[in-house]
Amino acid sequence: MAHSTLPRVFASGVDYLTATARPDEGADELGRLAGAVVVEEREAGNRMRTWLWRGYGGIAAGGAMFGTRADGVIVRLSGATAARWAPAAAKLASTVTRCDLQVTWIDPDGDADAAVMKLYRDRAALSGRGRPTDRTILRPEQTGPTLYAGRRSSANFGRIYDKHSEEPAAYPPGAVRAEVEAKGPVARALGTRVGDGSVTGGYVLAYTRDWFARRGVALPLPPDGRAELDVPPRAPTDAERTMEWLTKQVRPGVQRAMDWRGLWPTLKALGLDAPIQREYGLCVR
Repeated sequence: MAHSTLPRVFASGVDYLTATARPDEGADELGRLAGAVVVEEREAGNRMRTWLWRGYGGIAAGGAMFGTRADGVIVRLSGATAARWAPAAAKLASTVTRCDLQVTWIDPDGDADAAVMKLYRDRAALSGRGRPTDRTILRPEQTGPTLYAGRRSSANFGRIYDKHSEEPAAYPPGAVRAEVEAKGPVARALGTRVGDGSVTGGYVLAYTRDWFARRGVALPLPPDGRAELDVPPRAPTDAERTMEWLTKQVRPGVQRAMDWRGLWPTLKALGLDAPIQREYGLCVR
C-alpha cells in the first residue's frame, strides 16, 4: 500500500551516553549530577544496585549508572534518562566515550517488521567493494527482524528494529527504531555538540538519515529543520514491572489458594497476616 505522507516521528534524540571526568576537570561536578540522577531514578520506583565496571565502583538505578575510581568518575545514561540528562552530563565531562542517537517513527501500516524488511530489500548497492564497516545484514531476533549496519566493535554501528516488540508498554504497534552508536573520536565530537545544545531535532534526523544512507539504507524520515527533540517515553520502572508480575503471574495462584484454603490462611502463607493486622488494627485468631 502506498502512502503520500511520511511516517510520524515518535521519538528522537540521545539514547545513550557514556561520559568521564578527571579529578582536575570537573569530576566533582559530574559526580554530583550523576548521583542526583541515580537518586531520582530510585525515587521514581527503580531498584538501586551496586555497579562495578573496569575498576569503577558505584551505584545504578533505572537508566543511570555512576562510578568512581582514582582517576575520575564515569556516568552512563540510557533511554529517556539519557534524553533528559545527556546535555548536562556532556557539558561537565572531560570526555564522551560513547554517544548514541535514535529516531523512532510509526509505520503508517502499523507493521514494524514489514517496514524493517522493506528497508533491507530496498537498500542500495554500495559502489566499489566497500569497507567491512559498511556491511548491512538482516538477522532474526526475538523481537523480530533487525537490520544491522557495521560492526559493534567499530567506531560506528547502527541497527533498525521493531521498538514496540522490545518495549510494548511504552511504544505503540508499528514503532520502528533506527539507532546510530558512536565511539572514539566520533563520540567525542557528538558529545561536544550535545553539551553545547546544538543537537536539535533536525540535527538528529539528518545525522541518522545520512549515516544509514551512506550504507545504502534510505530511512523514511521527514525533512530537516525540526528544532525540537521528541523525548521518548519512560520505560516501566522496577516497581511497575514488579506490580505487573504480581498481577499476571502471582494473583492467579493466590486466588486458587484462597479458593482452596480461604483468605486468612493464604495471607499467612504469604507473610501478610501480621502487616495487615498492624496496619488496620485487626485481631484475627
